[in-house]
Amino acid sequence: MEMRMLWWMDGIKQKDWKCNQDLRQRFGVVALADKLREARLRWFGHILCADGEKVCRIGFDVEVQGKRSKERPKQRSLDTLPISSCLLFIPTRRTTGQYGVKESAKRTPLKKREKR
Repeated sequence: MEMRMLWWMDGIKQKDWKCNQDLRQRFGVVALADKLREARLRWFGHILCADGEKVCRIGFDVEVQGKRSKERPKQRSLDTLPISSCLLFIPTRRTTGQYGVKESAKRTPLKKREKR
């Protein structure tokens, strides 16, 4: 859906072939998968900073009893975190700043604007 909007804004028809990356770069739009990965890692950082008594941290640390089904297992959020951190070269250990609180990473804007 995202790319169709960019094609429409640029006036490109389906028969006109253009690379999606070139179109994103032209409009200054970051890929949607990158934004989702960034949000997932930001959520993970909030969970790591939470105290052990908070509900989100208790739910994160809980161990579920029993076996998973024999079918193809559903991918859990914890299964995707190492992949996301490897892609962005982020260590999964908690990094702390001067005051013992995790330093916030600079967020990439959805649209990058150049100064004119």
